[in-house]
Amino acid sequence: RAYQILIVKPWFKRVILVVFVSHSLYALTNALSLLTIARTLPQYIELFFSVVAGTLVIVGIAQLRRSRLDAYVMFRYALLLSIFIIQPFSFYRLQFFALASLLGNIVVLIVLEYSITQERIVEKSQQKNEVASIK
Repeated sequence: RAYQILIVKPWFKRVILVVFVSHSLYALTNALSLLTIARTLPQYIELFFSVVAGTLVIVGIAQLRRSRLDAYVMFRYALLLSIFIIQPFSFYRLQFFALASLLGNIVVLIVLEYSITQERIVEKSQQKNEVASIK
């Protein structure tokens, strides 16, 4: 119920946009900084996947108007890429300083997983209401 109350608030979509635009900008800024210093294979891998993660967030933002669920799934893919591929290379390069970014990504992923679950519940409820109205 709390999620259904939140999603109708006008500021809710803006908060989602700010969080994931910030994530995308961080990923792309990271990619640009790596572009100037990339000399090793791990740095090139981190650069490539930072661009991919940023692109997934941009795709998610574009999908947000059509379907929150589809947008959330794209955001999830970007976060999973960040946590499981980009972060290990960041730890290699930045060591302890990369921990804050990892913790932030995990918190956002937990919130996103909750939102995806709630969005699926909302969609199923809407589908049941449509079927009931047809009968």
